[in-house]
Amino acid sequence: MFLRRIFFLLTLAAVAAAQMRDCPGISIDGYKVMLDNVSVLGPQTQNADLLLSRLRQKVQFDLAAVQLEVTPQMVLVPCRDRAPQDVTDFNPTIVDSLNGHRVLVEIWGQIEARTGVAVQRAQLNFTLVPVSYYDRQVVPIGGFSAAYQQRLRGSPDDLAKLFGEFSDLKIYVSIAAGVKSLKEHDYDQALLCFCRAGWLLERPPAGMEPAVRTSLLTYLERKVGEDFTQAHNDKSVKSGLGLDGTRPACPGELR
Repeated sequence: MFLRRIFFLLTLAAVAAAQMRDCPGISIDGYKVMLDNVSVLGPQTQNADLLLSRLRQKVQFDLAAVQLEVTPQMVLVPCRDRAPQDVTDFNPTIVDSLNGHRVLVEIWGQIEARTGVAVQRAQLNFTLVPVSYYDRQVVPIGGFSAAYQQRLRGSPDDLAKLFGEFSDLKIYVSIAAGVKSLKEHDYDQALLCFCRAGWLLERPPAGMEPAVRTSLLTYLERKVGEDFTQAHNDKSVKSGLGLDGTRPACPGELR
């Protein structure tokens, strides 16, 4: 009985290790957004493949749009062998490693792909790596969650509309890029990222909890203050912030 229990625990540990495999793609240089192998609930049908393909396309599209606006260059890294099960997978050691590889956001979660249902649902989780590493008290363990649903009308293509509204990603990427830019002493870039995130939070996604929005706005206000102070005091970096001793204002609405 004792040996059977030990074997069972070792099996669970092996399964967990397999689910949180390292992602070789994060070893490349530059800022990165990781898209894990989002688990699919229900039969592995063509519809499920369509959902996963649409999710990858949508993330890639939104990252390209964000980069054209204010954030630094970054790449999308698909991690098809990596599947976190819950927030406890993101322990300090994991977050430290991700931050060292300049990962901004890790996306993971679940998608329903069941037949015979009127509403398709998904839950995506966004782990904001730099925020989790430097300011752990700001974010829930493992990051933020967003729920999506789409009413079906009989066509498999309706499933792909599940991720039609996906502004959460732009907010979280902008915040994470701002924090990482600040830590790397790119003060001007950090301000643009924080301002962009603040503007997006003025028109938050429908599913975002008011308390989360308020917390993030307060956090951004604090980070802008830190950005100004460090830019003003850091004589080793050329920056347009704080030269006259006044706190910078966001340069208009960054849409």
